[in-house]
Amino acid sequence: MGLQVTGTLGILAKAKVQGLIPSFSKASFSMREQGIYFSEGLIRRISARLGELN
Repeated sequence: MGLQVTGTLGILAKAKVQGLIPSFSKASFSMREQGIYFSEGLIRRISARLGELN
């Protein structure tokens, strides 16, 4: 079908790149605190690629 699947963290990363949210990591960890499971390591790797972590 040619559909590309994007997960929640991918959507948050795109929103950060487009300036729709101020912080990918804050949004991700906030969702995690609400009970949505995301790997902390994955959040940190994506945050680093977005320039949020050194």
